[in-house]
Amino acid sequence: MKRSVCFLIALFVLFPLAPSCNNPTGSGAADVVQYTVSFNANGGSDVADMKCSQITSCPVSTWAGGALEGWYPNFSFIAAEKISFPLDVTSDRTLYARWIQATDGLSYAAVTGGYSVSLGTATDVAITIPAYWLGDPVVAVTDHGFDMDTLTSPPTITSVSIPETVTSIGEYAFSSCRFTSIELPSKLTSLGDWAFAYCRFLTSISVPAGVTTIGSRTFYANDSLEGVSLPGVTSLGYNTFGYCEKLTTFSAPNLQSTGYGVFSNCTALTSFTLPASMLSIGSGAFRYCTALATLALERSTTPLTYLDSDSLEGCAALTSIKVPSSRVADYQGASNWSTYSGIITAQ
Repeated sequence: MKRSVCFLIALFVLFPLAPSCNNPTGSGAADVVQYTVSFNANGGSDVADMKCSQITSCPVSTWAGGALEGWYPNFSFIAAEKISFPLDVTSDRTLYARWIQATDGLSYAAVTGGYSVSLGTATDVAITIPAYWLGDPVVAVTDHGFDMDTLTSPPTITSVSIPETVTSIGEYAFSSCRFTSIELPSKLTSLGDWAFAYCRFLTSISVPAGVTTIGSRTFYANDSLEGVSLPGVTSLGYNTFGYCEKLTTFSAPNLQSTGYGVFSNCTALTSFTLPASMLSIGSGAFRYCTALATLALERSTTPLTYLDSDSLEGCAALTSIKVPSSRVADYQGASNWSTYSGIITAQ
């Protein structure tokens, strides 16, 4: 059954349903004037003229290396004049196609708000995801969309361009890709588990402020990852950055909680600052961060930052825990922190 569903989806993507003319029927239909709409595909495949009173959906034209951004009343391509469908036809007119760059072979599926995208049959190593497909925005990268571990003959993806229209990146979406950097769209709000796991050449990542939660192993085992910026994130999940063995710089000023092993085996970390917003450090959070020498806590208000009993297990180099001067005694006596009372001092 699963193969049948996938086959039907593929048929829809490769051969989208043709737009139809919606002409009135019944009493009075003969009095309705029908007009002819012609299409200038602007280099794309031809679209036949239509004579009707309404065009129900976006007319389909294709062009190698491009995606149909939409139809316009002229070649000026003014955004405010972009044609929306269904379109009531009130006069003879010509519509003009506008194209944007896109990697050939990508697969698209209709979702709420527009389309999702995945690798499909694309073989390019440099992937360009278009902002629009058949006139509607591309809003999501699917689960496993470009996951190199699940494809039988994957390309070695070395770069990906994601448009600003994308708000969601699914689970395992770019797992095991080989790019060294990637710019995430500023409107992104959702980032799935394992989305960038095993991206062993990625050196830095900045996640837009609209993403507030990052789940399990999203950046797991990124061997080359050195710097991370998470301006809007409040919660990190299980092993989010586990085994990021070159990670040295981390910023998450609004972080409140972490899951199990969130930074486990980040063996290049020498110092780490937990922001004033931090409420709870999860079990095994810094387990076997063997170079971690200094941990700084900025929270001075009650409740104090909670430490799980094994959060700092295997941190053999830890010699200093800095806390606000007004709360030194409180941290020294707090549950689980008291184990480290001898190295807890004022900032």
